[in-house]
Amino acid sequence: MGRFSRDTYRLLKQPDASGFVRDYRNVRLQMGVPLVDADWNELEDIRKHEFRSMMAGVVGNGRPAGSNGFEIFGVTNVGMNLRPAFTIRAGSIVVDGMMVTNPADVAFDAQEYYGEGAGLVRATQRGVTPVTPLAPVTAFRFDHIYLEVWEREVTAAEDPRLMDNVLLEETSTRVRLEWAVRVTNGTVPASTETHRRLTLARLAYYQSGTTFRAELIDVRNLVAGKDHHRIVSIAPVGQRYTDLAEFRNSLNVSRTSTTAQNSGMMINVTLPHGARVLSLRTVSTVKEGALEVTFYRVRYGGAYGYQDDLAFSPLWEANEAALDVTTETDLDVSVVDNNQFYYRILAIFFPNTATSSCQLAGFQIQLQL
Repeated sequence: MGRFSRDTYRLLKQPDASGFVRDYRNVRLQMGVPLVDADWNELEDIRKHEFRSMMAGVVGNGRPAGSNGFEIFGVTNVGMNLRPAFTIRAGSIVVDGMMVTNPADVAFDAQEYYGEGAGLVRATQRGVTPVTPLAPVTAFRFDHIYLEVWEREVTAAEDPRLMDNVLLEETSTRVRLEWAVRVTNGTVPASTETHRRLTLARLAYYQSGTTFRAELIDVRNLVAGKDHHRIVSIAPVGQRYTDLAEFRNSLNVSRTSTTAQNSGMMINVTLPHGARVLSLRTVSTVKEGALEVTFYRVRYGGAYGYQDDLAFSPLWEANEAALDVTTETDLDVSVVDNNQFYYRILAIFFPNTATSSCQLAGFQIQLQL
């Protein structure tokens, strides 16, 4: 730790033992008095707290435009008793007003403070809680992936460039913003004054024989690589028409010889927490068959397929020429709870003949905050 005479800063509006509130907004240097470290440091703390409070209240959490920072990708399907793996995307993200940057894609087990090998040594030397390695997969489970951000003081013992080469001593220390992506099977720990935490994704492993299939739900509104992992983000208020042109082939009827087979697609939907779901509107083109669309909410940690049917649109029949169909289902039954559920739209096409076809053109979800 650095050599400091005293720490005079207190959080704005936080009373001391006598009840006095030091709601200070500036430090005024007087003439003819010594400049001491405590005054300089309190001024820095006041400015930092005001800026972060403003950023947290106005910006909150999220990625800057054009950044996919801290996207979780490259999730592996694993065999019995093997560890899963994933990679953390390079880029920036804002956590409670603090801009955090990952300079390069990094594997979960290659983080600075990963709890094995060199990462464990660094964490121990610097007094940082190491990142717990992922447990082998032995049964169905949910992993909650979250980002933890904190500040740590750095001295010349760690960074020799802080040593003044004229005075031959350390004049000032530095405060470094650090982060780690951690995983828990339970509840993500709440943020504290010194450690901020932001949930990035939830990862489920479903057993299939001796292997496990991974399903990633990215709660940071990212677009995953495969259709059935696609995340569609719905605006907080009003209606947003979502073009699904890239998914049209997903609902094209498949064929076995001359027999038409059912086909389907699934889209995960990110909705703003606390919003009320008013209605679901879907737009489609159907030829010689029927389309069934269901809007689900799926409970985290439940058994596979544990889901609540929020809306069921009637079968759309079209037995002759192609028919453009638009239908709207009034819901007004659900308040979005992202702590317990994630949301998805499931579309299944039932063809009548081997020449049947169907395209889901888009949908709207009407919300109210």
